[in-house]
Amino acid sequence: MAKTILSITLVILFWGLTLATRTKLLPLRSRNAVAAVAPGITDGICSLMVKTQGYTCEEHLVTTPDGYILNLQRISSRGPLGKKSPVLLQHGLFMDGVTWLLLPPRQSLVFLLADHGFDVWLANTRGTKYSLRHTWLPSNSPDYWNWSWDELVAYDLPATF
Repeated sequence: MAKTILSITLVILFWGLTLATRTKLLPLRSRNAVAAVAPGITDGICSLMVKTQGYTCEEHLVTTPDGYILNLQRISSRGPLGKKSPVLLQHGLFMDGVTWLLLPPRQSLVFLLADHGFDVWLANTRGTKYSLRHTWLPSNSPDYWNWSWDELVAYDLPATF
């Protein structure tokens, strides 16, 4: 019972944090729509959350066939590079890649995997704070937001790989 209550509490907490970061969606008529939705987006997950912990991190951009530009992060160990398999961590609903970095390094799956020699990649699907760009649609356009789970599976996932 205690685990169930803890799980529900964590889900509500993450959901609340996600909604709190999305509250700036109203000023979409701003000249700089990306900055209005996600201030500090140019900083990126690497400089905000990974490099501050002493890890090497690279930001990678991939473009889906339908024009969405996704931001991926590659995290390496603080020690010698291992030769283990790559690991892709995908965030859940209403979240982004930062979800995997909220715990301290000794408790975070990202950092634990990196410390054990794995090539760790974080994915951010379209419409999240770090993947708001598109090759021709502004993020304040209704057409930008006209996608479903089908596009995430058909375009985002293959582009990520």
